[in-house]
Amino acid sequence: MVQIIGRRYDTQKVVALHCVDGRVAEIEHDREDVVDSKRDLPWIGPGLVDLQVNGFGGQDFTDPGLTIEHVEEISLRMDTDGVTHYLPTLTTNSFATLTHALSTISSACSRSPEVAVRVPGIHLEGPYLSPHEGPRGAHPERHCRAPDWDEFSRLQEAADGRIRILTLSPEYDGSTEFIEQTVASGVVVAIGHTS
Repeated sequence: MVQIIGRRYDTQKVVALHCVDGRVAEIEHDREDVVDSKRDLPWIGPGLVDLQVNGFGGQDFTDPGLTIEHVEEISLRMDTDGVTHYLPTLTTNSFATLTHALSTISSACSRSPEVAVRVPGIHLEGPYLSPHEGPRGAHPERHCRAPDWDEFSRLQEAADGRIRILTLSPEYDGSTEFIEQTVASGVVVAIGHTS
């Protein structure tokens, strides 16, 4: 068992955490008696969950040169900011770039327990976004396109089923049916970059 003494982020009171196998097993509240000064104590709070991380430390996930090592490095470096879980987010790009990035992230999850514990899924932002100036934002117009179930199925296959959120623009013909199929497959659909 490991004991951690620190200040709660919300009350600033001293607590003692008792951890077993990397998990908090017990919290002792109001433990001012175990410290001389509260100034040097670490802050203790819940881990942060980020649903959209396009990249970190100068490395973008939507990169044709993305490697498993890049994914591992990003995953571990986010610890310093208190992020315990995150969804690597890919943005609108070519099918080849998206399948490469999806399979690389999936491989990193399969090969590295450190990545797997931090990455509960992948967020795909596009490519089914509005091609119009303004709503499109920074997404490249040449890669914006209407939802395509066959293409999405191949992207999900490249991700080994790890796509958990899909952001799309619903104004395309056939979007309602596509959204229904996507939701039925277990993926959360978010509306974004829409005109």
